[in-house]
Amino acid sequence: MTAVILGFISRYWVHLLVIASLAAGVNLIYKAGVADERERWENKAYQATIETQKAAGKFTAGLISDHQVNQNDSNVKIEQLEADLISADNAAIGLREQIKSYAAKQRQCAINSSRDSSNRKSAEEAIGVLSKLLSESDQRAGVYADYADRLEISRDSCEKSYVDLKKRIDGFGVKK
Repeated sequence: MTAVILGFISRYWVHLLVIASLAAGVNLIYKAGVADERERWENKAYQATIETQKAAGKFTAGLISDHQVNQNDSNVKIEQLEADLISADNAAIGLREQIKSYAAKQRQCAINSSRDSSNRKSAEEAIGVLSKLLSESDQRAGVYADYADRLEISRDSCEKSYVDLKKRIDGFGVKK
């Protein structure tokens, strides 16, 4: 059997060498093609990654910009609110002075009209309590109004940020 194989090889050694060379060449060409294709796909994946990172950067920058705009709007509204509160406080001070003036006039009228000292004292106390109650309720109303205004500004800012974010998310990478 060995003699047959050796005889075959000695007779067809040139043909076997050509076939082996062709097989090695095809193998090299195949490996080069696979390597080229792999490199092409790796480049595509790399480019896609870069584009995704750029888009994410733009998206994030847009979110930050929108948030800053909303924050600036809120700050402007808060500054206006604080100016309005100062104006309202000044008006409240004027109203309190008027209330004190009216209370003093009412006290004087009550004193003059009351003949009995116990009635006079009761009238004075009632007027004092009512004017103090009115003043305190006015102060508390101002506190509640300030709190409500600040809540409204915060709510508006949050809603605007939410709407801006939703628009960006809906528009990000969505192909219709």
